[in-house]
Amino acid sequence: MKGAFRNALCAAAAGVALGADVFPITWPFENESFTPDDPNAGTPDFSFAPETDPGGYVYRGNWKLEVLGGTVTDMPHCAHMTQFSMWALVQVYGAPPQLPANSWNCTAKDLAFTEADFTGEVNSVKYCNVGECCKDLLGLGKYGDDQMSWHSWASDRAASGLCDAIAFEKQYCIEVGGHFQTNCYEYFTTPTERIYTMLCIDHFVRYWLNCPVFKQAYSYTYADGAQDSSTYQKDCTISQAMTADTNFLNHDRICEPYSYYYPDDAGVAEDKKKEDSSVGIQAFVVALAIALL
Repeated sequence: MKGAFRNALCAAAAGVALGADVFPITWPFENESFTPDDPNAGTPDFSFAPETDPGGYVYRGNWKLEVLGGTVTDMPHCAHMTQFSMWALVQVYGAPPQLPANSWNCTAKDLAFTEADFTGEVNSVKYCNVGECCKDLLGLGKYGDDQMSWHSWASDRAASGLCDAIAFEKQYCIEVGGHFQTNCYEYFTTPTERIYTMLCIDHFVRYWLNCPVFKQAYSYTYADGAQDSSTYQKDCTISQAMTADTNFLNHDRICEPYSYYYPDDAGVAEDKKKEDSSVGIQAFVVALAIALL
């Protein structure tokens, strides 16, 4: 019931007319005191030439959602259907820029998260005890069996950025989960329903902005040039790079913004709140009604 309400609430906040099979294209940031900067605009030429392709694959795919276009979304769906990963598939994996949909069928892999996948610790900080971590993910599908490698990666990244502790256990779960949120289409049951609701990208940008090293010289979660062309990345400001990087991790607008956990951090002025359209209010009411059925 809680998950159903959360999905309905996030869908309503994103401006989704429930009942219409349309993938949401707006982030639910209307009540946030902080919103990430838009990433640098880019229009790739699809040559995948490292020195000449202007890039913008993540911007076109996951930020603008140009492939989806706000129209009815074909199912199954996962992030790769936005074509955000074309550059990475070609440059990192030597694969074609698009793979068949069944490449992202994690059910066929017969792999599921278990308690042993989550040690609860990153960079010597304990977030939860084994067996108590990431309970919402246990039993759900995963793309690979490499969670311990991702724990090492998360620890190394936090240490190199001089980052403080992660604010949310859920962010820890996502960081060490092995990209299940992008690589498994089972998590998207319909264009507006999820079996697991992601954190919105503002959580990750907030976190990285508190890492002293990354504020001065940002380091991508993949190696520089692996997510997009060097031509594109060199023109990004640090804040734009952070947004593009976290958008690489999550494109889904049905997500939990920072104020979902910290309501007191909502930063919209009272007069702005009074201007909420009746359409938005009705969407919320419908969402609540559906969740309570």
